[in-house]
Amino acid sequence: MAKEFGSAPPFPSPAAWLNTEHALRLDEELRGQVVILDFWTYCCVNCMHVLPVLHAMQQRYAQQALAVVGVHSAKFDAERELENLRAAIARHEIRNPVMVDNEHQLWRAYGVKGWPTLALIDSKGRLRETLPGEIGVDELAAKIEELLAEGEKDGSLAEAPYRPRPGLAKAEAEPAAARSPGAARAKGAPRDAAPASSTPGILRFPSKVLVHEDHIYIADTGHRRVLQATLQGQVLRAFGENGPLRFSAPKGMAVLGDQLLVADAGHHMLKGVELSSGEISAVAGSGKLWLGEPLGVSPAPGEMALRSPWDVCTSDGIALVAMAGSHQIWLFDPEREIFGPFAGNGMEDHRDGPLREASFAQPSGLALMGRYLFVADSEDSSIRAIDLESQKVETLTGQGLFDFGDRDGTGLQARLQHPMDVCVGFDQKQPRVYLADTFNNKIKAIELESLAVKTLLGSGDVSELHEPQGMDSWGEELLICDTNNHRLRVGDPLRGTLRDFPLRD
Repeated sequence: MAKEFGSAPPFPSPAAWLNTEHALRLDEELRGQVVILDFWTYCCVNCMHVLPVLHAMQQRYAQQALAVVGVHSAKFDAERELENLRAAIARHEIRNPVMVDNEHQLWRAYGVKGWPTLALIDSKGRLRETLPGEIGVDELAAKIEELLAEGEKDGSLAEAPYRPRPGLAKAEAEPAAARSPGAARAKGAPRDAAPASSTPGILRFPSKVLVHEDHIYIADTGHRRVLQATLQGQVLRAFGENGPLRFSAPKGMAVLGDQLLVADAGHHMLKGVELSSGEISAVAGSGKLWLGEPLGVSPAPGEMALRSPWDVCTSDGIALVAMAGSHQIWLFDPEREIFGPFAGNGMEDHRDGPLREASFAQPSGLALMGRYLFVADSEDSSIRAIDLESQKVETLTGQGLFDFGDRDGTGLQARLQHPMDVCVGFDQKQPRVYLADTFNNKIKAIELESLAVKTLLGSGDVSELHEPQGMDSWGEELLICDTNNHRLRVGDPLRGTLRDFPLRD
């Protein structure tokens, strides 16, 4: 007896929609289409791993009745902000329609338990399968082809794909649930205005910055390149814009010998730029995304599939890499050709202890100071410290995957929201850790002696800082990637002031 499938739950109405000029309905525009619903949230690196798979489906079946619809079910308060979500959609170059599911109404209707999850709907509008977690191109393609063939055989498949007209759904007018309470908006911005991230310029979504000797290196992520500039802001060279090893999503950088190491999260590789010639080489990673269990140490770094390396720092001829996608810190020793896990058991969690027993949650930023490696552990809104002598992980501030907010305080009393970078400095000769509290649009500091967490720069208003993802010390000041505003800013922690860095071609 053939299995019976029930009708897919309809989209709630009213609801905010992006990337389409009107709200979609399963029983109208999408009837006759095989539909992939992508339940995602833009903080989640695992969700980012699914985006290229969906793009491959859209390309492979471009002439067939296949529709991809994103369902953004936010985790963090900041992700409920429409201007933030618009910026994320632009940053990740998402072109399919996206429904805003801030109250998780559709999430619950489909029985979704975690990010990412795909739901497959056949051409008769029936829910056929839900697929939690990441999935490979070939596996998803096999499922899509089966549904397309079935719909063609029974005559329910549309003759052509549905192509929504891009734009702003008029029914989008932000419902109260689409904004988090008390969230700041750019001063004077009308309700349906484009976000501050729409301003054109030299940079597009810069994510990390490195000050090294007489130069500044900028991960100009939206342009898929790394810029080298003088300390006065004159751009000298652009790396990785073309060629066989061009960048996909360059993030953190560090100098090792004569090379600039670059964590290319989009290609899942650690790449090297010869600073003398500008030539780019593959340092570690095969360019493929690892979908299996966390890997052990390998003698062949170039043959390894990796998971979104996000930041890198160097010391004494070795590099430490924040492997955001596998929730670990990896060690690269070029002389011994070793590249593998150094800290973290690969489980996405918040757990202190010995290196291999500890758990991280999407580590995105690293900074070394003496015997300590500081880690911006984004998904659990924490700042962690690895004692390289005792080989243990401890927490400076933050508690768990769903413990977040915006509150200064001491140690575990403080609250952050998805911090994405750290750097070290001193205040009156006292050591401190600066952190980019990304989703709170602020720069904060942890005084290492007292563990007091204080806001230094930014009020939360997106006109000042909008989801800053990277920064580095610059004398007594900080150089900050104001990511969604497409610019660099200089922050003075002592005076609490911000000014634009005059980057020029």
